[in-house]
Amino acid sequence: MARNLVHQDYGLDLKENMWRRALALAIDCLVMGIAVFVIFTVPLIGMFQANAMSIFIGLLAPVVYKQVVVGIAQPNIFIVMLFFPPIHALVVSMYYMWMESDGRRTVGKLVMHLDPTREDGYFPIPTDALKRNWLKYAAGAVGGFFLGLLGWAIAMEIACLIDLKVFPERKTDMRQRYTEVPFKTMVALEDDTIPIGAISVAGGSEWSKMLQRRKEEKKLSSKRLKEEKASERLKERMEKAKKTMSVKETKAAEKSALLKKGTKKEAEPDLLKGEGKKEGESPSFFKKLFGGMGKKEEAKKAAPLEEKRMEPTAPIKDSSKDELVLKFMMDYDIDEQRARAIYAMGYRSNDDIKAAIPEDLIMVKKGINPTVAKRILAKANKL
Repeated sequence: MARNLVHQDYGLDLKENMWRRALALAIDCLVMGIAVFVIFTVPLIGMFQANAMSIFIGLLAPVVYKQVVVGIAQPNIFIVMLFFPPIHALVVSMYYMWMESDGRRTVGKLVMHLDPTREDGYFPIPTDALKRNWLKYAAGAVGGFFLGLLGWAIAMEIACLIDLKVFPERKTDMRQRYTEVPFKTMVALEDDTIPIGAISVAGGSEWSKMLQRRKEEKKLSSKRLKEEKASERLKERMEKAKKTMSVKETKAAEKSALLKKGTKKEAEPDLLKGEGKKEGESPSFFKKLFGGMGKKEEAKKAAPLEEKRMEPTAPIKDSSKDELVLKFMMDYDIDEQRARAIYAMGYRSNDDIKAAIPEDLIMVKKGINPTVAKRILAKANKL
Protein backbone atom coordinates (compact mmCIF):
# COMPACT_ATOMS: atom_id res chain seq x y z
CA MET A 1 0.00 0.00 0.00
CA ALA A 2 3.04 2.22 -0.24
CA ARG A 3 2.26 5.81 0.73
CA ASN A 4 -1.30 5.14 1.92
CA LEU A 5 -2.26 3.87 5.35
CA VAL A 6 -4.83 1.20 6.08
CA HIS A 7 -7.93 2.57 7.79
CA GLN A 8 -7.31 1.88 11.49
CA ASP A 9 -10.91 0.76 12.12
CA TYR A 10 -10.58 -2.08 9.57
CA GLY A 11 -6.91 -3.05 10.01
CA LEU A 12 -7.65 -6.41 11.65
CA ASP A 13 -10.31 -7.27 9.06
CA LEU A 14 -7.85 -6.63 6.23
CA LYS A 15 -5.14 -8.77 7.84
CA GLU A 16 -7.58 -11.59 8.51
CA ASN A 17 -8.82 -11.46 4.92
CA MET A 18 -5.23 -11.56 3.62
CA TRP A 19 -3.97 -14.57 5.59
CA ARG A 20 -7.20 -16.49 4.98
CA ARG A 21 -6.81 -15.95 1.23
CA ALA A 22 -3.19 -17.07 1.32
CA LEU A 23 -4.11 -20.31 3.11
CA ALA A 24 -7.11 -20.84 0.83
CA LEU A 25 -4.86 -20.60 -2.26
CA ALA A 26 -2.39 -23.07 -0.72
CA ILE A 27 -5.22 -25.59 -0.17
CA ASP A 28 -6.48 -25.05 -3.73
CA CYS A 29 -2.94 -25.64 -5.05
CA LEU A 30 -2.88 -29.03 -3.32
CA VAL A 31 -6.22 -29.97 -4.93
CA MET A 32 -5.27 -28.70 -8.40
CA GLY A 33 -1.74 -30.09 -8.07
CA ILE A 34 -3.08 -33.64 -8.04
CA ALA A 35 -4.79 -33.14 -11.40
CA VAL A 36 -1.75 -31.37 -12.91
CA PHE A 37 0.56 -34.12 -11.65
CA VAL A 38 -1.55 -36.90 -13.19
CA ILE A 39 -2.02 -35.16 -16.57
CA PHE A 40 1.64 -34.12 -16.83
CA THR A 41 3.17 -37.39 -15.60
CA VAL A 42 1.28 -39.94 -17.68
CA PRO A 43 2.14 -38.71 -21.21
CA LEU A 44 5.57 -37.16 -20.59
CA ILE A 45 7.11 -39.35 -17.94
CA GLY A 46 5.38 -42.59 -18.93
CA MET A 47 5.58 -42.27 -22.70
CA PHE A 48 8.73 -40.21 -23.37
CA GLN A 49 10.67 -41.38 -20.30
CA ALA A 50 11.50 -37.83 -19.28
CA ASN A 51 13.28 -37.08 -16.00
CA ALA A 52 10.77 -37.85 -13.23
CA MET A 53 11.99 -34.94 -11.08
CA SER A 54 11.02 -32.39 -13.74
CA ILE A 55 7.38 -32.52 -12.61
CA PHE A 56 8.42 -31.29 -9.15
CA ILE A 57 11.39 -28.95 -9.74
CA GLY A 58 11.26 -28.23 -13.49
CA LEU A 59 14.54 -27.21 -15.14
CA LEU A 60 16.52 -28.09 -12.02
CA ALA A 61 15.72 -31.80 -12.43
CA PRO A 62 18.94 -32.79 -14.31
CA VAL A 63 21.03 -31.09 -11.61
CA VAL A 64 19.37 -32.96 -8.77
CA TYR A 65 18.68 -36.34 -10.43
CA LYS A 66 20.28 -37.88 -13.54
CA GLN A 67 17.99 -40.50 -15.01
CA VAL A 68 19.56 -43.14 -17.30
CA VAL A 69 17.30 -45.38 -19.41
CA VAL A 70 19.11 -47.95 -21.57
CA GLY A 71 18.22 -47.79 -25.25
CA ILE A 72 16.10 -44.61 -24.99
CA ALA A 73 17.36 -41.10 -25.65
CA GLN A 74 16.49 -38.54 -23.00
CA PRO A 75 14.20 -35.76 -24.30
CA ASN A 76 15.32 -32.15 -23.92
CA ILE A 77 14.18 -30.78 -20.53
CA PHE A 78 13.12 -27.43 -22.06
CA ILE A 79 10.84 -29.19 -24.51
CA VAL A 80 9.37 -31.30 -21.72
CA MET A 81 8.59 -28.25 -19.56
CA LEU A 82 6.89 -26.44 -22.47
CA PHE A 83 3.99 -28.85 -21.94
CA PHE A 84 3.47 -27.60 -18.37
CA PRO A 85 1.90 -24.13 -19.04
CA PRO A 86 -1.01 -25.35 -21.22
CA ILE A 87 -1.76 -28.25 -18.88
CA HIS A 88 -1.69 -25.91 -15.88
CA ALA A 89 -3.85 -23.29 -17.64
CA LEU A 90 -6.47 -25.90 -18.55
CA VAL A 91 -6.73 -27.37 -15.03
CA VAL A 92 -6.69 -24.05 -13.13
CA SER A 93 -9.14 -22.22 -15.40
CA MET A 94 -11.68 -25.07 -15.34
CA TYR A 95 -11.34 -25.42 -11.58
CA TYR A 96 -11.98 -21.73 -10.80
CA MET A 97 -14.64 -21.23 -13.49
CA TRP A 98 -16.74 -24.06 -12.08
CA MET A 99 -16.05 -23.76 -8.35
CA GLU A 100 -16.32 -19.95 -7.96
CA SER A 101 -19.53 -19.34 -9.92
CA ASP A 102 -23.25 -19.44 -9.04
CA GLY A 103 -22.76 -19.49 -5.27
CA ARG A 104 -20.13 -22.24 -5.20
CA ARG A 105 -16.71 -21.93 -3.57
CA THR A 106 -13.35 -23.60 -4.06
CA VAL A 107 -12.17 -26.10 -1.48
CA GLY A 108 -9.73 -23.58 -0.01
CA LYS A 109 -12.32 -20.82 0.29
CA LEU A 110 -14.82 -23.24 1.79
CA VAL A 111 -12.35 -24.32 4.48
CA MET A 112 -11.24 -20.72 5.22
CA HIS A 113 -14.83 -19.32 5.19
CA LEU A 114 -14.35 -16.95 2.27
CA ASP A 115 -16.95 -15.87 -0.27
CA PRO A 116 -16.28 -14.62 -3.83
CA THR A 117 -18.74 -11.87 -4.68
CA ARG A 118 -19.35 -8.97 -7.07
CA GLU A 119 -19.53 -5.28 -6.22
CA ASP A 120 -23.30 -5.31 -6.75
CA GLY A 121 -23.67 -8.08 -4.14
CA TYR A 122 -24.54 -10.93 -6.53
CA PHE A 123 -22.62 -14.20 -7.03
CA PRO A 124 -20.07 -14.26 -9.87
CA ILE A 125 -21.15 -16.01 -13.06
CA PRO A 126 -18.74 -18.47 -14.81
CA THR A 127 -17.25 -15.74 -17.03
CA ASP A 128 -16.63 -13.52 -13.95
CA ALA A 129 -14.86 -16.41 -12.19
CA LEU A 130 -12.80 -17.18 -15.31
CA LYS A 131 -11.66 -13.57 -15.84
CA ARG A 132 -10.92 -12.61 -12.22
CA ASN A 133 -8.25 -15.35 -11.91
CA TRP A 134 -6.21 -14.58 -15.03
CA LEU A 135 -3.19 -13.58 -12.94
CA LYS A 136 -3.00 -17.10 -11.50
CA TYR A 137 -2.84 -18.57 -15.00
CA ALA A 138 0.04 -16.30 -16.00
CA ALA A 139 2.02 -16.61 -12.76
CA GLY A 140 1.52 -20.40 -12.59
CA ALA A 141 2.65 -20.86 -16.19
CA VAL A 142 5.92 -18.99 -15.63
CA GLY A 143 6.68 -20.56 -12.25
CA GLY A 144 5.75 -24.06 -13.44
CA PHE A 145 7.95 -23.86 -16.55
CA PHE A 146 11.07 -23.04 -14.54
CA LEU A 147 10.50 -24.91 -11.27
CA GLY A 148 7.68 -27.41 -11.86
CA LEU A 149 4.91 -27.86 -9.29
CA LEU A 150 6.99 -26.15 -6.59
CA GLY A 151 7.51 -22.98 -8.63
CA TRP A 152 3.91 -23.14 -9.88
CA ALA A 153 2.44 -22.90 -6.35
CA ILE A 154 4.98 -20.34 -5.07
CA ALA A 155 4.54 -18.07 -8.12
CA MET A 156 0.75 -17.98 -7.74
CA GLU A 157 0.96 -17.23 -3.99
CA ILE A 158 3.45 -14.37 -4.41
CA ALA A 159 1.61 -12.87 -7.41
CA CYS A 160 -1.76 -12.87 -5.61
CA LEU A 161 -0.36 -11.33 -2.41
CA ILE A 162 1.38 -8.55 -4.35
CA ASP A 163 -1.79 -8.00 -6.36
CA LEU A 164 -3.76 -7.65 -3.12
CA LYS A 165 -1.42 -4.95 -1.76
CA VAL A 166 -0.69 -2.67 -4.74
CA PHE A 167 -2.60 0.46 -5.90
CA PRO A 168 -5.08 0.73 -2.99
CA GLU A 169 -6.35 4.14 -4.16
CA ARG A 170 -7.54 2.61 -7.45
CA LYS A 171 -9.67 -0.08 -5.83
CA THR A 172 -13.33 0.09 -4.90
CA ASP A 173 -12.49 -1.84 -1.73
CA MET A 174 -9.17 -2.73 -0.09
CA ARG A 175 -10.17 -6.42 -0.07
CA GLN A 176 -9.97 -6.51 -3.87
CA ARG A 177 -6.97 -7.65 -5.86
CA TYR A 178 -5.96 -4.98 -8.34
CA THR A 179 -6.54 -7.34 -11.30
CA GLU A 180 -10.15 -7.81 -10.09
CA VAL A 181 -11.04 -4.11 -10.40
CA PRO A 182 -12.01 -4.21 -14.14
CA PHE A 183 -14.30 -7.19 -13.51
CA LYS A 184 -15.86 -5.70 -10.32
CA THR A 185 -15.35 -8.78 -8.16
CA MET A 186 -13.78 -9.35 -4.74
CA VAL A 187 -13.48 -11.89 -1.92
CA ALA A 188 -14.89 -11.16 1.56
CA LEU A 189 -15.24 -13.10 4.77
CA GLU A 190 -18.23 -15.42 5.09
CA ASP A 191 -21.27 -13.47 6.41
CA ASP A 192 -19.16 -10.31 6.50
CA THR A 193 -20.95 -7.32 8.08
CA ILE A 194 -18.66 -4.76 6.42
CA PRO A 195 -20.29 -3.56 3.18
CA ILE A 196 -18.41 -3.46 -0.11
CA GLY A 197 -16.59 -0.14 -0.51
CA ALA A 198 -16.42 0.59 3.23
CA ILE A 199 -12.66 -0.05 3.31
CA SER A 200 -11.46 2.24 0.55
CA VAL A 201 -8.88 4.92 -0.17
CA ALA A 202 -9.82 8.15 -1.93
CA GLY A 203 -6.24 8.96 -2.97
CA GLY A 204 -3.05 9.99 -1.17
CA SER A 205 -3.80 13.66 -0.43
CA GLU A 206 -7.51 13.05 0.25
CA TRP A 207 -6.65 10.18 2.58
CA SER A 208 -4.26 12.32 4.63
CA LYS A 209 -6.85 15.13 4.80
CA MET A 210 -9.45 12.70 6.08
CA LEU A 211 -7.10 11.47 8.80
CA GLN A 212 -6.35 15.09 9.77
CA ARG A 213 -10.08 15.87 9.97
CA ARG A 214 -10.60 12.87 12.25
CA LYS A 215 -7.85 14.05 14.59
CA GLU A 216 -9.36 17.54 14.74
CA GLU A 217 -12.82 16.09 15.45
CA LYS A 218 -11.40 14.06 18.34
CA LYS A 219 -9.69 17.14 19.80
CA LEU A 220 -12.89 19.19 19.42
CA SER A 221 -15.01 16.51 21.09
CA SER A 222 -12.59 16.24 24.02
CA LYS A 223 -12.59 20.06 24.36
CA ARG A 224 -16.41 20.13 24.35
CA LEU A 225 -16.48 17.40 26.98
CA LYS A 226 -14.17 19.43 29.22
CA GLU A 227 -16.31 22.55 28.75
CA GLU A 228 -19.46 20.61 29.62
CA LYS A 229 -17.85 19.27 32.79
CA ALA A 230 -16.68 22.78 33.72
CA SER A 231 -20.18 24.22 33.19
CA GLU A 232 -21.67 21.46 35.32
CA ARG A 233 -19.20 22.23 38.12
CA LEU A 234 -20.06 25.95 37.82
CA LYS A 235 -23.78 25.20 38.09
CA GLU A 236 -23.17 23.11 41.20
CA ARG A 237 -21.15 25.93 42.77
CA MET A 238 -23.87 28.45 41.91
CA GLU A 239 -26.57 26.23 43.44
CA LYS A 240 -24.48 25.88 46.60
CA ALA A 241 -23.98 29.66 46.67
CA LYS A 242 -27.73 30.20 46.31
CA LYS A 243 -28.45 27.84 49.18
CA THR A 244 -25.82 29.56 51.33
CA MET A 245 -27.24 32.97 50.45
CA SER A 246 -30.81 31.92 51.29
CA VAL A 247 -29.66 30.56 54.67
CA LYS A 248 -27.74 33.77 55.41
CA GLU A 249 -30.68 35.94 54.38
CA THR A 250 -33.07 33.94 56.58
CA LYS A 251 -30.78 34.22 59.58
CA ALA A 252 -30.22 37.95 58.97
CA ALA A 253 -33.97 38.57 58.67
CA GLU A 254 -34.68 36.66 61.88
CA LYS A 255 -31.96 38.54 63.75
CA SER A 256 -33.17 41.88 62.38
CA ALA A 257 -36.74 41.11 63.44
CA LEU A 258 -35.61 40.18 66.95
CA LEU A 259 -33.52 43.32 67.29
CA LYS A 260 -36.34 45.56 66.08
CA LYS A 261 -38.75 43.91 68.47
CA GLY A 262 -36.36 44.44 71.38
CA THR A 263 -35.75 48.08 70.38
CA LYS A 264 -39.47 48.87 70.30
CA LYS A 265 -39.96 47.44 73.76
CA GLU A 266 -37.13 49.56 75.18
CA ALA A 267 -38.37 52.70 73.40
CA GLU A 268 -41.89 52.60 74.91
CA PRO A 269 -42.17 55.12 77.80
CA ASP A 270 -43.28 53.56 81.02
CA LEU A 271 -44.89 56.55 82.76
CA LEU A 272 -46.46 54.51 85.51
CA LYS A 273 -43.14 53.10 86.65
CA GLY A 274 -41.44 56.48 86.38
CA GLU A 275 -38.78 55.71 83.71
CA GLY A 276 -35.91 58.16 83.59
CA LYS A 277 -35.84 58.44 87.37
CA LYS A 278 -32.41 58.03 88.77
CA GLU A 279 -31.63 56.64 92.19
CA GLY A 280 -31.39 59.30 94.86
CA GLU A 281 -32.93 61.94 92.58
CA SER A 282 -36.49 63.21 92.93
CA PRO A 283 -38.52 64.01 89.78
CA SER A 284 -38.94 67.65 88.89
CA PHE A 285 -42.20 69.60 89.16
CA PHE A 286 -42.82 69.60 85.37
CA LYS A 287 -42.14 65.85 85.16
CA LYS A 288 -44.67 65.19 87.90
CA LEU A 289 -47.18 67.49 86.24
CA PHE A 290 -46.80 66.43 82.54
CA GLY A 291 -44.77 63.19 82.71
CA GLY A 292 -42.01 64.73 80.50
CA MET A 293 -38.23 65.08 80.76
CA GLY A 294 -35.70 67.78 80.23
CA LYS A 295 -33.74 68.22 77.02
CA LYS A 296 -30.59 66.64 78.43
CA GLU A 297 -32.43 63.58 79.67
CA GLU A 298 -34.23 63.18 76.33
CA ALA A 299 -30.86 63.32 74.47
CA LYS A 300 -29.36 60.72 76.80
CA LYS A 301 -32.38 58.46 76.28
CA ALA A 302 -32.34 58.79 72.48
CA ALA A 303 -28.59 58.05 72.04
CA PRO A 304 -28.62 54.35 73.06
CA LEU A 305 -31.84 53.80 71.05
CA GLU A 306 -30.20 55.03 67.83
CA GLU A 307 -27.16 52.80 68.43
CA LYS A 308 -29.39 49.80 68.90
CA ARG A 309 -31.34 50.57 65.71
CA MET A 310 -28.05 50.65 63.69
CA GLU A 311 -27.02 47.17 64.78
CA PRO A 312 -29.10 45.13 62.27
CA THR A 313 -27.73 47.05 59.24
CA ALA A 314 -24.46 45.01 59.10
CA PRO A 315 -25.95 41.66 58.01
CA ILE A 316 -28.23 43.41 55.53
CA LYS A 317 -25.17 44.98 53.89
CA ASP A 318 -23.39 41.58 53.70
CA SER A 319 -26.42 39.95 52.14
CA SER A 320 -26.64 42.64 49.43
CA LYS A 321 -22.96 42.06 48.61
CA ASP A 322 -23.52 38.32 48.24
CA GLU A 323 -26.51 38.98 46.02
CA LEU A 324 -24.43 41.18 43.73
CA VAL A 325 -21.65 38.57 43.60
CA LEU A 326 -24.16 35.87 42.67
CA LYS A 327 -25.69 38.18 40.03
CA PHE A 328 -22.25 38.76 38.48
CA MET A 329 -21.62 34.99 38.40
CA MET A 330 -24.91 34.28 36.64
CA ASP A 331 -24.89 37.25 34.23
CA TYR A 332 -21.27 37.00 33.09
CA ASP A 333 -20.71 33.22 33.50
CA ILE A 334 -17.70 33.59 35.82
CA ASP A 335 -16.63 31.91 39.04
CA GLU A 336 -17.11 33.31 42.54
CA GLN A 337 -13.50 34.49 42.96
CA ARG A 338 -13.66 36.71 39.83
CA ALA A 339 -17.12 38.01 40.77
CA ARG A 340 -15.89 39.07 44.23
CA ALA A 341 -12.83 40.71 42.65
CA ILE A 342 -15.10 42.82 40.39
CA TYR A 343 -17.19 43.78 43.41
CA ALA A 344 -14.06 44.74 45.35
CA MET A 345 -13.03 47.13 42.53
CA GLY A 346 -16.23 49.13 43.08
CA TYR A 347 -18.49 47.78 40.33
CA ARG A 348 -22.06 47.55 41.60
CA SER A 349 -24.25 47.27 38.49
CA ASN A 350 -24.26 46.27 34.87
CA ASP A 351 -24.06 49.92 33.83
CA ASP A 352 -20.80 50.31 35.78
CA ILE A 353 -19.28 47.41 33.90
CA LYS A 354 -20.57 48.70 30.54
CA ALA A 355 -18.72 51.96 31.16
CA ALA A 356 -15.46 50.10 31.82
CA ILE A 357 -12.84 49.05 29.29
CA PRO A 358 -11.00 45.68 29.18
CA GLU A 359 -7.88 47.22 30.73
CA ASP A 360 -9.92 48.25 33.80
CA LEU A 361 -11.10 44.72 34.39
CA ILE A 362 -7.66 43.21 33.74
CA MET A 363 -6.40 45.26 36.68
CA VAL A 364 -8.47 42.99 38.89
CA LYS A 365 -5.76 40.39 39.56
CA LYS A 366 -8.03 37.44 40.19
CA GLY A 367 -7.70 35.46 36.98
CA ILE A 368 -9.33 38.02 34.66
CA ASN A 369 -7.21 37.90 31.53
CA PRO A 370 -7.94 39.89 28.32
CA THR A 371 -10.14 37.11 26.92
CA VAL A 372 -12.29 36.90 30.04
CA ALA A 373 -12.52 40.71 30.24
CA LYS A 374 -13.78 40.96 26.67
CA ARG A 375 -16.30 38.20 27.30
CA ILE A 376 -17.63 40.01 30.41
CA LEU A 377 -17.99 43.30 28.52
CA ALA A 378 -19.72 41.56 25.61
CA LYS A 379 -22.26 39.95 27.93
CA ALA A 380 -22.75 43.23 29.82
CA ASN A 381 -23.62 45.03 26.56
CA LYS A 382 -26.15 42.33 25.67
CA LEU A 383 -28.00 42.65 28.98
